Amino acid sequence: YKKCDMIIAPSASIADLLKSKLRHNAICHVCCGINLKKFHPKKSYRHAGTLSFVYVGRLSFEKNIDLIIKAFQIIGKKGIDFSLKIVGNGPARKYLEGMAKRYGLESKIRFTGEIYGNALRKIYRENDVFVTASTMETLGMSILEALASGIPVIAARKYAVPDIVKDGINGYLAEPYSAESLSEAIMKVIKNKSRITNFGRQGV
Repeated sequence: YKKCDMIIAPSASIADLLKSKLRHNAICHVCCGINLKKFHPKKSYRHAGTLSFVYVGRLSFEKNIDLIIKAFQIIGKKGIDFSLKIVGNGPARKYLEGMAKRYGLESKIRFTGEIYGNALRKIYRENDVFVTASTMETLGMSILEALASGIPVIAARKYAVPDIVKDGINGYLAEPYSAESLSEAIMKVIKNKSRITNFGRQGV
């Protein structure tokens, strides 16, 4: 790093973290952009009935997708209906599929595999809420894609996520590594469906 004229981070939080760790005078952040000609807001929102949730990303253990499944197990035990699409592939897929089966959630959780292009953009707009429990995001491109698609985001309060997900404005933040806290954030959306439209529009 000492040989660099400037260090560029993908988010303000990561830039601040680097400043606290490195002795370097030129550290700044440049946020990655989203092509808004491709990712555009959904036109209508659902305020009644069963909400559909979606996760998009690599299915790896460090993404904490198991916490998402545990959170929805907590919600399911309360007798609340939901649907969840898990979009992506990776080394944790078989484990996560087995977990959903053990929890009796096979009919509510669908693993789609990898989806790209127009089909992926359609997935965002077809669903009501994006959810992630990742605690390692230096920015979170799938979060940006979801917000650009006009859907609220539920995510963990860690690293760069609070830079783009504003609690109570375009989504809700949960405490990191806590399925209980994540389920509570999800319940806030379920109990306040009328706020989904405003949340979605605030994200764009």
